[in-house]
Amino acid sequence: MSNSKGYYDKAITAFSNGQLDKALMLCEKSISLNLKNQAALNLKGLIYYLQGELASAKAVWKTNNDYNDNSTAKEYLRNIKLDEALLQRYRNAVKLINDLRINDAIVALEECAKSSFNNINVLNALGLCMMKKGEYDKSKIYFERSLEIDKKNKETLEYIRRLEEFLPKKFNLKKTIVGVVGGVAVLAIIFGGVNIIKGKISIFPEKTQVVSEDNTGSNVSSSDEEKAKEEVNKEETSGEASEKAKAGENIEVKPETEDSNSTDKKVAEDQAKQEVKQVFNSAAISQALAAPTIDYDNLYALVEANKDLAQGINDKNLLNSSIEVLKNSGCEFFYNRSQIIIDEQKNYSLALDSLNKALQYSQGHYLRQHILYFIGFSYDRLSDFENASKFYDNYIKEFPSGNYELAVLYRQCVIFKDIDAPRAKIYANEIHNKYQGTSEDNSVVQEILSK
Repeated sequence: MSNSKGYYDKAITAFSNGQLDKALMLCEKSISLNLKNQAALNLKGLIYYLQGELASAKAVWKTNNDYNDNSTAKEYLRNIKLDEALLQRYRNAVKLINDLRINDAIVALEECAKSSFNNINVLNALGLCMMKKGEYDKSKIYFERSLEIDKKNKETLEYIRRLEEFLPKKFNLKKTIVGVVGGVAVLAIIFGGVNIIKGKISIFPEKTQVVSEDNTGSNVSSSDEEKAKEEVNKEETSGEASEKAKAGENIEVKPETEDSNSTDKKVAEDQAKQEVKQVFNSAAISQALAAPTIDYDNLYALVEANKDLAQGINDKNLLNSSIEVLKNSGCEFFYNRSQIIIDEQKNYSLALDSLNKALQYSQGHYLRQHILYFIGFSYDRLSDFENASKFYDNYIKEFPSGNYELAVLYRQCVIFKDIDAPRAKIYANEIHNKYQGTSEDNSVVQEILSK
C-alpha cells in the first residue's frame, strides 16, 4: 500500500505540472496496487473530467463510491447532471463550427468556458474559432490556456503548429507557464463537467486556409489546375495507347494448344493468389495509433485482423505497441463504455460486446475482476445461465475474497438450487461461513443447506 501512495504522490506532482497523461498512468499504477486508494481514484476521475471524458470520469467515481463509499466521489456524481447540459452545448458548438457558423459557436463555447467542465476541448475549440476568423493573437491565448492544463495535449500542439504558419517566430512554447491545475484546482474543480464526444471537429483541410462565415475560400490555384489537366491528358493518352495495343494483340492471337492454355491458366491462378494474399497493414495501424483521439474499436479490429500477419521486426514492434495500448487505455475504454450501456440502456447484449473486448486485454489489469463479474452479470440478465455460471466460477477462481464474491456466490446458489442441489450447497456453505449475518445469508441459503 505504501507503493500505492508513492505512485499517487508522483501523480499529484505530474498533475500540478500539467502532465496529465503521466499523472493518469501513475494513478493507474497506484490503483492497481490498492483499489481502495480513494484519493487516486478521485484524481483519475478528475483528469478524465478535465480531458472531457465524462463517461470515464463517471465510471471511476462510481467505482470509488460503490466500493469505498467515498464522499467526494458522491459529490461528483451528484452534480454530474449539470455537466451533461454543458456537454450538449459543446456538441452543438462543434456542429456550428463544422457549419462555419463561427460567431454562433463562440457564443456557445464562451458559456461552456465559464465552467471547468471539459476545459481543454472548449479552449481548443475557441482557439480554432479565432483562427478561422483570422484573429491569430486571440487564438494563441486560448491555446496557451489549454497548454496550462495539459502541456502535452496532442490536439493543442497540432493547432499551435498550424498557427505558427500565421505567426512565425512569435509562438514560444517554452514560455508557456504551467500551473493552473495545481493544488488549488485539485480542491476547487468539482462541478465542472466532462465530454465523451467521439466525433472530431473538421479543422484543417489538405491545404491550410482561413475561412470566414461569409467566404468559404478556395484551395486550388491556377497552377494546380494546369497540373491536374496535364495529368488527365496523360492518363487519357496512355489509356488510348493501351486500348490500341490490346486491339493489336487480339488480331494477332492464334489458337493455343491445350497444354499452353493449362499452363497460362495455372500462372494466372498463382498470380491471383499472390494478389489476394494478406499483408500486415502497418499504415492503418500507425495511423490509428497516431490519431489525437484513438478509435479503440478500429484499433481492436486492426489488431485482430493483423496479429498473425506480422513478419519483420518493425511489424512486430508496431503490433506489440498496439496491443499495449489495448491492454491499458483500450481495456479501460471498453469497460467504461459497458458500464454506461448497462446503467443507461440496460442493453446487456451490447454491453457484452464491449466487455469481451476488454476481457481479451485485461490480464494483469486492475479492472479484470470487474470485467469478469459484469460479463457473468450480463449473461445472467439475459437468462443465459450457463455462461453466467461459467464466468461467475471464473471470477471466484481468480478473485477469491474479491469485491463481488458474495454477489457471485449468491447468484450461483439461486441458479443451481433447483437443478444441482450438491453444487448449490457448496456455494451456500461459502456464504454461511464467510458472510454470516449478511442479507445474502437468508432463507434461500438456509433452505439449500437444510437439504
